[in-house]
Order: sequence, then structure tokens, then C-alpha cells
Amino acid sequence: MRAELFGYKRGSFTGALKDHEGLLAVAHKDTLFLDEVGDVSRDLQRLLIKAVEEKSYMRLGDDRQLTSDFRLISATNLSDEKLRERLDPDFFDRISMLTLRLPPLRERLADLESLVEALADDIARRSGMAHKSLAPDALQRLARQSWPGNIRELRNALEQAALM
Repeated sequence: MRAELFGYKRGSFTGALKDHEGLLAVAHKDTLFLDEVGDVSRDLQRLLIKAVEEKSYMRLGDDRQLTSDFRLISATNLSDEKLRERLDPDFFDRISMLTLRLPPLRERLADLESLVEALADDIARRSGMAHKSLAPDALQRLARQSWPGNIRELRNALEQAALM
């Protein structure tokens, strides 16, 4: 993960056959999105603190500081309490300036019909299959599910149905 975020110089490790700029360089003057931020190691969190605070970092195998002015957006499915347990307090403070809670699908079933329609359109477009309408009772059956995997699980269910 460090190599992907910070980049690396050719020869810095086995398999580093050429220089790689990394996601921090790509995010310069733009946004870096860290999904499942609770899984980031403590060592990597400390390196990210410097990148967030000072806008500087070093690629693996490099001896010079590089800069990247980026906005960091992170996401997690962990509770605030569990996230605080996993993250270094300094890192948590820097990434939790603004927190948006998106309720799980099971708490916003009013959106289910429009989500199903949008996902079904996308599935049909990507697969080249014709868009098929849901059976009359399908939406009620979908609404009774708990959807622990949220929209990804709904999408998978719709893709399976389309293939059947």
C-alpha cells in the first residue's frame, strides 16, 4: 500500500523495474480517496500525517522530498468507536474534520426503487443485455432483505437475477 500511495524508485525493491509516481502524485491539486481507512497500518498512518499536514512525502527508495497538494477523503464501514481504536489519534484528528454519515440501505428503503432502477440500467448497459422490468412483487421482496453489504450486495443480487 505504501508503494502505491507514495510511489517508488526503480530498484527500491524486488519487482520495482521502473519509477512509479504513486497516488499522492496523481492526486496533486485534486482528491485522494482512501476506502476502508480503518485498515491502514499505523506506520502508513504516520506517513500520511506528514503528507496531509506538510504536503510532502518521499517515494520508496528516494532520498528527496516530493510535494502534493491534495484533498483527502476517506470512508469506512466501522463505527466511530471502532475507528478510533484502529487509528492513531493524530491521524484520526486530521481525517475527521468533517464527518458525513451515510445510512445503510436498510435504513433508507424509500430510495430502493430508484436505486434498483439505476443499477438495473447500469447492469444492462454494461452487459449489453436488454433492461428487464422487475416482477411485481420483487421490490417488496427486496425491501424485506437486511442488505448488510448495502448497495454492492443489491447490485450483486440484481446482476445474478439478470443472468438467470
